Amino acid sequence: MCGCSKTIKNPLGINPDSRTTSSTTPVPQTVTPQTTAVTTAATSTQTTKAETTTAKPETSNTSITDKSETKKPSPAPAQYTPVGSPTKYKINKFSLMYDDGVYFNTGVSEYEEDKNELYLVHYSDDGEITSNIVAMCSDEDEDTKGRTVAEIGKEFMSYYVVGDNVDSSTKSMVKIGNTDAFYGTVKSSDGDNSVAATQHIYFARHGNKVYTLIALHLDNNEEAVTKALEYTLGSMSFDNSVNT
Repeated sequence: MCGCSKTIKNPLGINPDSRTTSSTTPVPQTVTPQTTAVTTAATSTQTTKAETTTAKPETSNTSITDKSETKKPSPAPAQYTPVGSPTKYKINKFSLMYDDGVYFNTGVSEYEEDKNELYLVHYSDDGEITSNIVAMCSDEDEDTKGRTVAEIGKEFMSYYVVGDNVDSSTKSMVKIGNTDAFYGTVKSSDGDNSVAATQHIYFARHGNKVYTLIALHLDNNEEAVTKALEYTLGSMSFDNSVNT
């Protein structure tokens, strides 16, 4: 797809014409049209719908109740036809599927001495990144201990925007398998650069680990890219075997 003003430029210095898997580690950063960066995160996981608000997500002491709506992420679309090959990826006890004809795996980074981070990007025809998915697993730390996944997830929501305008947000508790997860979305835009995007934010605890998934998706993506994102978010699962 075209339209440079409506996409986010490649922040990784990856040549889209030589997309071989590498050990590139994405640097955590917030997406803004000015810096042309795509987001990565620090600790979370995600999928499903919720109430819509029009206020900018708050970062302080307000927290949604941790009551779980027994909703499950939408299943991976039964009629989805991958552009490439459906690829399963596992991070500790968390698994997902992605279409390698739409999303390019930039390589696994070393995180806390374990390979537990996945970074996927979609390149438009002109070599710019218009969608990315970051999934991570980590140990509890001072930012997560003693706090509910709803509290942590809601705080994280404020970190992921495109431009200065938060147009709407949603938040809910969902189930990924039998695991409670916070799921939030943030719709944001930058009028000066004609950029609008949706962030999908998931945060969950499973066993003795915490899991994060952040997905950025520009609103003007082709339908095939949107379907590929839905396919991935609908495929998320946790392994209920012995936790490590």
